[in-house]
Parts: sequence; C-alpha cells; structure tokens
Amino acid sequence: MVERPNQLAYGKSGWQILRFFIKLRNIWQENSASIWGVLSFFLRRNLSSDVFPLKLSKEESFSTLTLLKHALMNITQLKDAISYDMDKLDSWEKGYLFEHFLASHDSNDNICHSGVVLDKSGNFLAHINGKDHLVMHSLDTPLNWERSWEKLSNIEATLSNNLSFAYSPIFGYLTSQPSNAGTALTVCALLHLPSLIHLNQIEDVLMTEINDEISVNAFQNNCGDIITIQNRYTLGVSEDHILREMHKSMTRLMYLEKTYRNYLLENPNVDLLDRVRRAIGLLKYSCQIKRKEALSALSLIKLGVDLQWIAGLNAKEINKLFFEMHHIYPLFPKHGRLTHDQIPHKRAELLQEALKSISMNL
Repeated sequence: MVERPNQLAYGKSGWQILRFFIKLRNIWQENSASIWGVLSFFLRRNLSSDVFPLKLSKEESFSTLTLLKHALMNITQLKDAISYDMDKLDSWEKGYLFEHFLASHDSNDNICHSGVVLDKSGNFLAHINGKDHLVMHSLDTPLNWERSWEKLSNIEATLSNNLSFAYSPIFGYLTSQPSNAGTALTVCALLHLPSLIHLNQIEDVLMTEINDEISVNAFQNNCGDIITIQNRYTLGVSEDHILREMHKSMTRLMYLEKTYRNYLLENPNVDLLDRVRRAIGLLKYSCQIKRKEALSALSLIKLGVDLQWIAGLNAKEINKLFFEMHHIYPLFPKHGRLTHDQIPHKRAELLQEALKSISMNL
C-alpha cells in the first residue's frame, strides 16, 4: 500500500480530503436493521519504549508517528489504507472525521506530531499521538459487531507481533488515563429509541434492564431520540466480558423498542401521531432551522416511516437525512464553505427539498 501525500489530496480545490471523508457516511446511512444504530470500538495502545504523547518532544513524536504509521500502512487487513498528518487537515475535516467515529479529537497538534490512518471501508480509523500513542476505532452496525471486532482484533494482533506495547501483569495495558487501562477497550453503541422515549418508557427500561457495568447517556442532550451506552469498566474485566455485556444490553434495548413499535402498529397513539404531523410541518415550511430542532423532528418522521404512517420516503432516504443533520459537513462541497448564519438556512432548504413529496397514511 502506498501512502498518498497530503498536498496531492488537497489538490487545487482544497476539498478532496473532505469529499473522501464524506464517503465514510455509508456506514451511518445504509443500515438495514429495523432499529437504527451504530456501534464503535475504541482500542488504546502505547509503545513501551516511549513516554505518553503529552510528554514527547516534537522530534520524539515525529519518530513515534512515523513508526506507527508505517506499521499500520503495511497491514493487509486494511484495504487501500490512507494516512494524513493532523496539521495538514483543517478544523472542519478533523471535526467531521472524528465525529464520524464517535470520537473526540485530542488537540495535540501544536504539542507533538500526530496523524490518522484509515481505510476506504469507512469503518476503521487509527489516531496516532493523541492522548495515547495509538487509539484504533472501528465502526459498524449492531448486527455486524462481530465482523468489526474481529477486524480490529486482528489488526491489533498483527501490530503486537512487530511492536512492544506498554503492559503490566497487574494493570494490563497502560494508558494515559488510568480509567482506560486493563483491556483498554471501550465499546460505544448509539441506538435510535423513539418509541421508548415518546411513550415515556425509557427511564424504567434503563433502570431495570441495564446493569451497573454499562453507562447510559442521551446523545447530545437526547437530540434525535438517540441513546448511547458503553462499558463503564476496562480494568478487571476481560474483552469477552465487555463484549458480552454490551451485546446483551444493546440487544435488549433493540428488542424492547421493536416490541413497542409493534404495539404502535396495531394501536396508533394519537399524541404521537400529532407530534409526527407537527414535525412534518416544521421541516416542510421552516425558512431556517437549528440542528437540534431538525434532529428532533426527523426522529419522529423516521419513526413514522418505520411504522408506515408516512408515504413518499423510504428508510434509506430518511437515514441519509438523519445523518446529514448530525453532520453539517456534507453541505460544504455543494454550497462552499458556509458561515455560521448561513447553515440554518441551507439546512432548511435541504429538508424542504427532501420532504416535499411526503404525506401521511393515517
């Protein structure tokens, strides 16, 4: 595999990198499961020979970046791997890339040399010299979690054959944050659970069905009726245990959401129907709309599509809209770099065009 120079990736337009990143959205959009969700794995590793990135000098960080980048680019499990130095990406590109993988960007660019390696599948990212020397991310749908974990596990095993990672017989893999040590594995799932939320069942379900090993949060203040769950502990538990508990919790929530949707198919809820109708009106006739408003309304419309209350829009189309409202970046190649004030107007225009042909079946 050949590393592609950053300057070529930018080209004359300056948008080629971003356009490549936007292709990654397929994993978010093309989800055939009846309950929409995304699953992300975070596996952290640090070289035993070096101090953590925040303590590295510029010269040392460049050596670490070069070593890890070379090791990753030569792994056969990565298809058409490509790498970028973080200082060659602008803030929008960094934001889009890390948001896609449900990750936060560690702003170490001015402290040490850092970079990313990803493949064209859109489901693998390695971040080098963030808070840890290496954080590998793998993204997939809940139905394909085993495939995604196997790929990530095989990549880590290949790296371990050629590199020495910091490991303690007592504490397991060592990380910059002690709370991430041990397996150094975090599994995070985003699940769209509008029936449970709008029928006021979600609190009871989370209290009775989710054990203390799993933490639960509303994604961006419950924006879009999405709930995130992830393992609370990485130390003192095995990888298999983490995966088993996460899969059990995720499957249970999806099953209960499906149960309530089946109930709504037979017994349409008047209040919920009213909310769906209001959501359609808001998105079809607003001249400008904020992200949170759009996501909340789209969540109800997505539920209406799934329950066959709405005609004129299929599951793939609503998934595409749902994704694009989570990320403002897909608007840029078509409209150019937008100002903060322009984004709500362009968002409203996009929604009006996409929803102009929908109608209620009930």
